[in-house]
Amino acid sequence: TMKFLFALFFAAAAIAPVTADTGKVEPKTIIDLAAEDGKYGTLLSAVTNTPGVLDAVVASFPVTIFGPTDAAFAAIADTVAGLDEATLASVLAGHVVEGVFTAQMVIDAGCVELMTLAGNQIRVMVKDGMVMVNDSTVIQPDIIGEGGVIHGIDTVILPGTFMPCPAPPAPAPVAAPTMPTGKGSKKMSGKGSKKMSSGKGGKGSKGEGKESKKTGKGGGKGSKKTGSTPAVPAMPVSTTPDIPVVAAPVAPPPVAAVVVPVVAPIVTPPAPAPVSSNPAPTPALPDIPGVIIVPVPGA
Repeated sequence: TMKFLFALFFAAAAIAPVTADTGKVEPKTIIDLAAEDGKYGTLLSAVTNTPGVLDAVVASFPVTIFGPTDAAFAAIADTVAGLDEATLASVLAGHVVEGVFTAQMVIDAGCVELMTLAGNQIRVMVKDGMVMVNDSTVIQPDIIGEGGVIHGIDTVILPGTFMPCPAPPAPAPVAAPTMPTGKGSKKMSGKGSKKMSSGKGGKGSKGEGKESKKTGKGGGKGSKKTGSTPAVPAMPVSTTPDIPVVAAPVAPPPVAAVVVPVVAPIVTPPAPAPVSSNPAPTPALPDIPGVIIVPVPGA
């Protein structure tokens, strides 16, 4: 007992606030604050009396300590009493994390997995509005001082109680857009259909008809102009019986995308026989006394 009190007094003296010549008091460390609180005596005693633990904590400053209260240690007093020195040092180091993590940081993150000085992980997450450390609940958050922060917890963290953070829920599937019903549907199917089928669509059909008509006419004329060889006028048909009547060949129209009706070639009627520019002299009529002969044109 004397050894324990001496060690505790020595540790307290080593970290006691120092008054400088200026009269200012140095800020208190997290160990000072825990000692002043009065609920963490068992923790401080274990850290001070277990070789290497206090040195490891101080060397890792700033740190976050999840400190079990005296009641938490009392609940497993038999278990702690049965631990050897090395195992107890590992259990104590499993409550210390390098770096400062406040309760608000954990709340903002939702769930974090932290590596302790013992080399194992702990899960710190928000559950039912409380900050949980594995199976322990934070009952006194943010004891902030020189060297880091202490969070008081209601249960000693034992090996084998770590559980990873739950996986984030998968995003909900996005429903496919549906066609509006009611008035909107009536507008879409009524007026819209009317416009498409009988309204302006009718004009469109009319336009298509005109366009087809134009295409037909244009196709005919275009075929005549560019698509086929110009038609050769029919040769005059000779009246000589020895020469057969032969019509001039007409090139077939080219195959085009637009079907153009085939029009039979117009056969030009035979030209009249050429009339000589020197008409034959009219034969002299006999001179009959008392008879006047009047020539009839074309006779």
